[in-house]
Amino acid sequence: DCSKNESLQIADQLFREKVEERRRRLDEEPEGQKLLALLLNSGNGLDLLGQFERYLRMYARYRARFALRYVCIGHGDPCLSNILFDPRTRTFLYIDPRGAASEASLFTHPYYDYCKLSHSLLGEYDYINNSLFRVTIDSCLDLRVDKFKAAPPQLKSIFVEAVEKVMDVEAMRIGEVSLFLSMIPLHLDRLDKCVAFLEKAKSIMDEIENGNPS
Repeated sequence: DCSKNESLQIADQLFREKVEERRRRLDEEPEGQKLLALLLNSGNGLDLLGQFERYLRMYARYRARFALRYVCIGHGDPCLSNILFDPRTRTFLYIDPRGAASEASLFTHPYYDYCKLSHSLLGEYDYINNSLFRVTIDSCLDLRVDKFKAAPPQLKSIFVEAVEKVMDVEAMRIGEVSLFLSMIPLHLDRLDKCVAFLEKAKSIMDEIENGNPS
């Protein structure tokens, strides 16, 4: 159990402050400046870069939805590549959890692991991370992302139906956007991935604003 204010402080650390810190890294690191140069010299690069500020405004509007009266023990990174399944015993194994130096640090905001799962299942992070896409430049010098593979629609539907019973799907997807934006400084060795993460963040926010978060 915790107060709503305490849960909001945790949410701010995870979903706002981390994004702000990662955005600053793009200006400070040489590889980040290469990404900025690519974006500034493309037709739609400024729009893509503006997704950081757009997200922070959206998080501020939806922030109250992250006010809960409890925290939970979290895995920290339950993306699909960290979930192993044995079909013989129908057993799941969640690997590579985040470390905890104390009992208190075991706990996190209840939305975080859901956002990580959505990051893989709805946002298709693992497909981007494994380069199952292509970035092209069209005749207007706009950067375009073409996907070669997508998650099965029925899998997405099952996930959304399950989440709706326990969580706010819009809030979860907003948290998911923060994950795509936070990933960018960690993948500066592959600028095409960074562009794909920005485009994915944009598409999710478009869906939310159009009333179709799932």
